[in-house]
Formats: sequence, structure tokens, C-alpha cells
Amino acid sequence: MRYFETRAQRIGWLFVAATAAGVASVLAMSSALNDDDLLAAVSSHQGSLLVGELLIFLMLTAMAGTAVLLHPVLRRRSETLALSYVLARAFEIVILSVGIVAGLLLLPLSWEHGASGGGGTSSAEVLADSLSSASDWTGYLGAQMVFSMSALVLNLAFYRYQLVPRWLSI
Repeated sequence: MRYFETRAQRIGWLFVAATAAGVASVLAMSSALNDDDLLAAVSSHQGSLLVGELLIFLMLTAMAGTAVLLHPVLRRRSETLALSYVLARAFEIVILSVGIVAGLLLLPLSWEHGASGGGGTSSAEVLADSLSSASDWTGYLGAQMVFSMSALVLNLAFYRYQLVPRWLSI
């Protein structure tokens, strides 16, 4: 396990794991959430949805790990920047957790839709569209905005305290 010897290498691997899990989750869930008949698509692609949500959970775990491992490094330079980064990451994790719950709630809704034969369930379709929109909002808008704030804080600390080469932090 030579690759995991230093804190910097662990942090780097966690960033790679978070990025890979995030990209893989989008690929896994695209078939389940990109259809006109959302409940039928979720019902027929339950495995893809579950794998995608699991990958998002793994991404959240890696994100929490980066915040925990970076906090002591940043705290030596600036307590404010260290706390700001941890809080931004925590907020990002909370927002994405709401998206996971919204995505997972589509499963029992699709079961009910399938059991009723798919007809006459306009309220279920409206609820499914709402849950899908909530999942999209948390994944695309909310998390991206908060991710941008945490990246700005982290890159500011990297630039100001020369923790990485300046060209890389820019």
C-alpha cells in the first residue's frame, strides 16, 4: 500500500474516487431517469437506479473524507478557511443526500404504478416528476453551486499558502 502513505496521496485518491463515482452515477442512472414515462422507466431499470444512488453515496463518503483529511492541513494556515471548506463540503453532502432520498423514493412509487397497471395514476406521475425534479435540482444546481464555493475556498487556500504550485491552484 505504498500509494496511500502520505496524507496528500490519500486526499488525491479521495478526489479521484469522488469524481469517478460521480461520473459513473450519472451514466448508471441515465437510462432510468431519461424517459417520457418516468415510472415505467424506473420500474424497468431499478438496478441502474440503485447502482447510481450507491455510487452517489460513495461519492459523498469520499467527499467527507477529503474534508476531514484537509481540515488539519488548512487549519495550520487559516482556521477560517479550514472551517469554511469543511462547512461547504458538509452543505454539499446534505444537498446531495436529499437528492439520494428523492431518487430512492421513485422506486416504491414505480412499484405502485406497475401494480395499478399504469393507468389512472396522474397523481403518481406528478409526484414522480416532482421527485425527479428534486433529484435533478440537488444534483445539478444545488450541488454544483456549493461545489463551486468549496472549490473556490480550497483553491484560494492553495494559492495563498502555496500548498500546491500556483499554476495548479489557478
